[in-house]
Amino acid sequence: MEKAALIVGGGSGVRMGNTLPKQFMELEGMPMIMRSARAFADTYPDIRLIVVLPAGQLALWEELIHRYRFTHPVELVVGGYTRFHSVKNGVGLVRRHEVVAVHDAARPVISRELIRRCFRLAEEKGSAVPVMEPVDSIREIIPDGHIPVNRENYRLVQTPQVFRGDFLIEAYDTEYQPFYTDDAVVVEEAGFAIYLTTGERTNIKVTYPEDFRLAAWMIKQAGKGKKP
Repeated sequence: MEKAALIVGGGSGVRMGNTLPKQFMELEGMPMIMRSARAFADTYPDIRLIVVLPAGQLALWEELIHRYRFTHPVELVVGGYTRFHSVKNGVGLVRRHEVVAVHDAARPVISRELIRRCFRLAEEKGSAVPVMEPVDSIREIIPDGHIPVNRENYRLVQTPQVFRGDFLIEAYDTEYQPFYTDDAVVVEEAGFAIYLTTGERTNIKVTYPEDFRLAAWMIKQAGKGKKP
């Protein structure tokens, strides 16, 4: 089946303590968003890349693809007010017969193995969402305070979340709801089943400066052996 990857970049860089939007920060020789996109292009050379950015960042992207010699064709889409609206704008370019990965630009240490596993499951079942078991104890906040909960009943959700194109198109033909925290929720609300697969501890979301340093370290370590 034909494949596409929708890379969503909308970070401001505030929590990173940087004026440059975090997706454009150079991580081991390449902007983070470009590193995320390249992971899909390296895994599937014929994949269709769709990059979603705020309107004010499109010119910067065009400048950077020349500076870093990023040659894989990319279709640019202007993002929206929330992540939901940004993905919805990107889904406007999705084709019904494709299998489509939706990935956060701020997860630049994704492996080819995880990308392939998610696509294989989505081709078979219609959806694939990578998750990890929490290793910390969890407490639930309730009106009267907080209570411990069994962490074995919970999973931490990552991207890429991969779906059949027709599922995404139908699911995002709706209005925004506050509980739409990720694509799996939107697709599930449309009546489609969500299938889980094992994610990766290294597939971190870069949000704070310490995340950035950890991502850089992991990329360096991968360069000494197995490629990320």
